[in-house]
Amino acid sequence: MVTWTGIARRGHSREGLRYPSDMTDVEWALAAPFVPPAKSGGRPRMANMREVLNAMLYVAASGCAWRLLPKCFPSVSTVWRYFYARRNAGLFEAINTVQAMNLREIEGRKAPPSAGVIDSQSVKTTESGGISGFDAGKKVKGRKRHILTDTCGFLIFILVHAADIQGRDGAVDLLAAIWTRFPWLRYVFADGGYARLMMADMVAWRNQGFAFGRIAFNGAPCDFRRGDFVDRILGRMDKCGLPPCLLELEVTETVFVGQLSDRVHNCLETLAKAGVTIALDDFGTGYASLTHLQQFPVHTIKIDRSFVSRLVAVETGDAAIVGAVCATTNSVAG
Repeated sequence: MVTWTGIARRGHSREGLRYPSDMTDVEWALAAPFVPPAKSGGRPRMANMREVLNAMLYVAASGCAWRLLPKCFPSVSTVWRYFYARRNAGLFEAINTVQAMNLREIEGRKAPPSAGVIDSQSVKTTESGGISGFDAGKKVKGRKRHILTDTCGFLIFILVHAADIQGRDGAVDLLAAIWTRFPWLRYVFADGGYARLMMADMVAWRNQGFAFGRIAFNGAPCDFRRGDFVDRILGRMDKCGLPPCLLELEVTETVFVGQLSDRVHNCLETLAKAGVTIALDDFGTGYASLTHLQQFPVHTIKIDRSFVSRLVAVETGDAAIVGAVCATTNSVAG
């Protein structure tokens, strides 16, 4: 990711633009190749396509009605017509997908993501109509947006539905939609609320002959407070006929401290003996301690990105820290 320095701030500054939502010359150069050429024959295209896209971004950023579009943009009917035509053609999804792949290559990764993170959020909506529902858990009436990002945080896919649809149920449509678009996606990280859905998808993938690696999910402190956490996970895997080695439990070091430490230790020991991979996430932040590597069964350490993203900056000393952590980890594991 871009380090937020003074140079980066100036490069991303919106000062000097007519509206903050307007595209800069660099942004337009990236979007212009995706704009379809004018049709042959008939009346020549009169609309400025950069201004059309600026108008779409203005509506999206401000949330205003179409008819409140400022007069400096092309006519409302023109912008409206181009927007729905491009949306139905999948132009916006294509732009996002290509740009995300380009950014991944800049980050030194392969263009197609092999792992993703799924989550949902319920948001309030106005009374203007459209799909809506009440999320009893969040006490929110409105819509729920389900998103999938890669491990860099770049948006891969988004699906919007009524807020009364539970996360594990709404994610079914999301995973079904991305399967044909991103067949190279082998890992999906989710929290414990998706466990039942996750296992159902694993069964479906196995029955369809799809090869997939370990599926990771997060373990929060509230999960370990429930005495049946391990039994629920292993019981569901056994019921689905899936080996526990297909699961990876991600925990942060916050679950190791406090009154739950003994219960967490017992849970992780049981899961590790059953074949579940235990991953220590965000290592290097919060309550980071090397003693946890000796006290708890940990197979994988995921060093916090704040260290890894700045390895090129030799003066920060992050490379030495990461090297020391890796060497210590290998020594403990050995």
